[in-house]
Amino acid sequence: MYPILQECGVKACISVIVLMPDLPTDNFCTWNQLREMTASGLVEIGSHSYRLHNLGGDGGNFESGGANGVERRPNESDTDFQNRVLDDIQLSHDRIAEELGGVTCFAYPFGCSDPDAKTLVDELFPVTLMTMPKCADLAKGLHDLPRFTVTMKTDLGKLLR
Repeated sequence: MYPILQECGVKACISVIVLMPDLPTDNFCTWNQLREMTASGLVEIGSHSYRLHNLGGDGGNFESGGANGVERRPNESDTDFQNRVLDDIQLSHDRIAEELGGVTCFAYPFGCSDPDAKTLVDELFPVTLMTMPKCADLAKGLHDLPRFTVTMKTDLGKLLR
């Protein structure tokens, strides 16, 4: 998409699963590519967590009835939640800030939140996004803004019409 953004002079925010540029993989953006896009002024890089995207055997998909993204697991202790979720959110923020100089946006994985995570997320990120198919009302602030889910199967033409 980056060449299309350049050609059209359109700006975008891309929220990345921050673990991915830290891995030796060829199907996700590298830190160098993210730096190039950020330097262009066209792309802002946001956090989509460090690794809270169900990256196990399920391939990053929503788990019906499970804990998705920052949701607390049933009977999860405060200490375990801190270690699994809050530390992950902080790490995602810190890695982007270290590599790119700053970060303002957090897109909740699967659009799922948890009251015990919201305070930290809102403190670290001036803009937060939830998955809801509706238009944003900026008069209500910049937290919990709606966003559309975009997947490899999404027809972007339909979203833009």
